[in-house]
Amino acid sequence: MTEYSVEIQHFLNTDSEPVSYLSENYYPLCLQISVLDKKTIIKSRLDDHLKIYQSALEKYTQGNKQFHKLISSGYLSENSLKTINNKQVFPIYNLLDDEVYIISKLINHKINYRAKDYDLQNLETEYKKYTQEITDIFDDHIKNQYIEEVKYIFLQSIDKEKEKEKLIFNISNYLIHFINWNNSFYDFYESTFDLFPSALKNIENCFSPELRNNIKAYMAYHNNINPLKRHFEKRELGKISTLSFVDWQIDIKDIILKQLSKYFGNKKANEYINCLDKIIIKAINED
Repeated sequence: MTEYSVEIQHFLNTDSEPVSYLSENYYPLCLQISVLDKKTIIKSRLDDHLKIYQSALEKYTQGNKQFHKLISSGYLSENSLKTINNKQVFPIYNLLDDEVYIISKLINHKINYRAKDYDLQNLETEYKKYTQEITDIFDDHIKNQYIEEVKYIFLQSIDKEKEKEKLIFNISNYLIHFINWNNSFYDFYESTFDLFPSALKNIENCFSPELRNNIKAYMAYHNNINPLKRHFEKRELGKISTLSFVDWQIDIKDIILKQLSKYFGNKKANEYINCLDKIIIKAINED
């Protein structure tokens, strides 16, 4: 893959309405981006990325609520931005550095994928989409697919007289009406499989091959990548903490492929990776 030179610089959008505090003007933080003779300006997502770093932010703002609120909202003054860069204030400096890295990787991925057709017009939207938590993408997709297929099986098994079909009706009825689907699919599946393995196996025999493979691929991913551990590793470094599409493309896909190959062999491991890849690509390309 060709690596293109992307120029990215944080700056304060002084064209916007300032917020005055202690004789200083605070402005929203933005990024100016230039690549292949194309330029654009997008809003920094510092405010989103800082949400999990509130204790560290309180240390920097020293309990000053108004100052804390401004920084949390992505507003900085010329002096505060200079201090953050000069003193490499954790985690703001680290997050800004990681933001530049991620956007650069995102742009390179898009240019290599779309070549001459690539433009920067939708970069702000793409930046948000490409930094979604991929574990949530997998979980939501498979949960929705699971519920839809269970509903179909339920409707098909109504008023059936055979014992096997009655069993399928009872299981699907339970899954539809007695499970709290506000929880993650992973938590539901792991706990339910421990309690009622035979019931889940019975209903899974009625699923499409695609859903069965997606479930196996996701559970294998979750058990091997340990998303929570990766989250805290990034948090300790002051980085953007999501396991994003960019992470998936750069290293996670290869890490998982190597791990799964040890347990399932290369063919099955590649099959699982392809399942997960399709889910992410579909989510990223949705409007």
